[in-house]
Amino acid sequence: MPHGAPGKQTQFRLPPWALEFIEGAAAQRQTTKTQVVLDALACLREHELNDLMAEGYEALPPEDELIDAQEGHEREERSAW
Repeated sequence: MPHGAPGKQTQFRLPPWALEFIEGAAAQRQTTKTQVVLDALACLREHELNDLMAEGYEALPPEDELIDAQEGHEREERSAW
């Protein structure tokens, strides 16, 4: 949904502490409660993406193994000529 485009109105139940936080943050930032929730969701999405990327990096072999593998691959390509 593009920024500023009207969305579907949704209602959900939140515990009192969450409502108090949203209302307080909206008042402090001089914005809407909806914007506070959207900002929080954007932070959560970024956090989860960072976690996913970290998992991917951890699954990679060490950098020196990547360099050795790349050099070996280049040697194979050169020998074909």
